[in-house]
Amino acid sequence: MNPKVTIVVPVYKVENTIRRCIDSLIQQSLKEIEIILVDDGSPDRSGAICDEYAAIDYRIKVIHKENGGASSARNAGMRIAQGDYIGLVDSDDYVEKSMYEVLHNIAESKNVDVVNCGCLSETVKGVDKLISGFRKGLVLNHFDIVESAQHPENGLRDFWFSCCNIYRKKFLEDHALYFDTNVKYGEDVNFNLQAFLLARSFYSTDQLLYHYVENPNGLTCMKYRESLLEHLSMTYQKRIEVYKEFNLDSINCLRGLKARVCNVFLWQLILNAWRAPNSDFVRELRTIRNSKMISECIIDYRIRWKLSMPQLFVYLIKYRMYYFISLICTIRYKVLRL
Repeated sequence: MNPKVTIVVPVYKVENTIRRCIDSLIQQSLKEIEIILVDDGSPDRSGAICDEYAAIDYRIKVIHKENGGASSARNAGMRIAQGDYIGLVDSDDYVEKSMYEVLHNIAESKNVDVVNCGCLSETVKGVDKLISGFRKGLVLNHFDIVESAQHPENGLRDFWFSCCNIYRKKFLEDHALYFDTNVKYGEDVNFNLQAFLLARSFYSTDQLLYHYVENPNGLTCMKYRESLLEHLSMTYQKRIEVYKEFNLDSINCLRGLKARVCNVFLWQLILNAWRAPNSDFVRELRTIRNSKMISECIIDYRIRWKLSMPQLFVYLIKYRMYYFISLICTIRYKVLRL
């Protein structure tokens, strides 16, 4: 069988959710698919479960490798993919039964390099619909994508999820497009920015075909991560490099990127420092403040009239009021147990 779509799934410590993910793939209405499960050195039974499925469905291939992160696992699967198109699925998520038939039919009938769909985000707070801001029902070209990329006020939300797309394999091969294994946070945005901007043509549908399930161990619900500052700084630097590579409006793009660093990255860094075991919180705050990324991004930051907690922290960090931050965190997260 010549697969029409190859679906690559990085697998790591997901023994409780991997069956739901794989079941949603083997039940696809498009039968001519290849499923590559990449066991990224998972210490639990995830790898064994993948082998179980490979034994009962010839369309499934399993790669067992040393742990290298999601980007490394995706790249390993993409390199051996045989399908005309490549899709990516995270192992704690799942997809609608018709997802790859719908996306493949669009890609073929419209003759486009990348097809994008909407998704349902499932969190402890409920389910939200996430649909990109790209114009629907039209084949978009390079200039349409550039227009969206140069207005990053929403944090480049349209470029967030690689799992909501399929990519023509030959297009990826022609441009040697893979995930940057040095980027551990926001790697989807960096990859999609390059893929979308290089694509000859692009199509976006508002059909909700992917189910993103919030990972309680992800960055948004994170435990302490020792290298978080390093990872976020790498994301920041790589994003700047992409802007330069594609000659995007540097002033507008950098303004949006710096706003995201202040409103999102800094908030995550402060909470991460607060969760650090046996650490000097004030010393951690000084390290954050003196980092190249934060020093560059807070110079021109302006406080809005409607002050939020993240914005208050930007102000306090900017003027090195570390003990006020410590007091706020003590009251909010220790005394109130929030």
